[in-house]
Amino acid sequence: MANGQAQVYERDYEWLLTRSRTAYEILSVDKLKREQCTSSVIRKAYRKKALELHPDKNRSANAEVEFREVSVSYMVLSDTELRTRYDDYLGRIEEREQVKHAILGEKERLKKDLLNNEELYRGDQDRKLRRERKLAMLHSEFEQKKREKIEEGLRKQDDRGFGKGSGSTYKLSRKVRVKWKNRPELAGSINEEVIRRLMGVFGEIESVRMSSSNKPNEKYHYSTVVYVSPVSSALACVHDYSKTDSLWDELGIRKLASLLRSAKLQGYEDVELSREEKGGLSFDDYVGLSTMKLADRLLSKGK
Repeated sequence: MANGQAQVYERDYEWLLTRSRTAYEILSVDKLKREQCTSSVIRKAYRKKALELHPDKNRSANAEVEFREVSVSYMVLSDTELRTRYDDYLGRIEEREQVKHAILGEKERLKKDLLNNEELYRGDQDRKLRRERKLAMLHSEFEQKKREKIEEGLRKQDDRGFGKGSGSTYKLSRKVRVKWKNRPELAGSINEEVIRRLMGVFGEIESVRMSSSNKPNEKYHYSTVVYVSPVSSALACVHDYSKTDSLWDELGIRKLASLLRSAKLQGYEDVELSREEKGGLSFDDYVGLSTMKLADRLLSKGK
C-alpha cells in the first residue's frame, strides 16, 4: 500500500472512531456475532446500504455524511489489519461499560440491603447506634468493591497496553487559554459567564478566569478556561475559529462567537509517547491526545 493511501486510510479510521454508531451498526450487521460478519456478509451489507444512502437517492441534509459513514465502515471492516485494530478498540469500550454496569449493579444491591436493614431497625430507639454502624459498614463495603471492580477493569486494559490512568485524574492538560478580539463597543459584555457559554459547546467547564492583563484599549483579550475532561479541552483547541460556525446558533450568541480567535492548550507539547507512557493515560487522556496529534498532522500537511 502506498504511503499516501495509508495516510488516507488512517484519517478515515480516526474519523470513524468519532461517530456515534459503530461500523457494524452503520452497516446493520450489529445483531450478528463478530465471527458471522464474514467478508461476503460485509460486502453484501455495504452494497445494500450504499444503494439506499447514495447521495443521488438520499435527499436528506446529511446524505454525504451518511454515505461516507457507510463507505468508511466497509473500508475498515474489509481490511484485515484495520478491522483487528477496530475490534480491539470496541473491545476496550465494552470492557469499560461492563465494569461500569457491575459497579452500578453492586451499588443498587447494597442500597436494597440498606433499606431492608433500616426496616428491621426502624422504630427501635435502642438500636439507633447499631443502625449507624451498619450504614458505615455498607458504605465501606461499597467503596471497597467499587475499587476492586475498577482495578479489575484497569488490569484488563493494561494487558492491552492502554488505559492505566484513573478516570478522574488526567495527565493531559484541561486548561485552555482563550483569545478573542476586543471591541470597545462591547466593553463589559464579555465576562466570565459569557466565556463559559461560548466555550461550553465543547464540554462541561470547571472554571473560567479572565486575564488580569486585559486592558480596554488592547486589540485582544484573554481568559483561562479549565474543562472537566481533557477531551473537551482538545476539541476546543482544534476548532477552526477563523470560520463562522453554527455551533452557537441555538445559544443566540453567534455574533459574540465570531470574535473568538484561538484556544491554546496550556502545557501541551507534541511529543511521541512510549508504550509504557501511553499505558499510563486515562481513556479521556488518550482520546484528547489523539485529537491533538491528528489536528497537528493535518495542519502540517496543509502548510
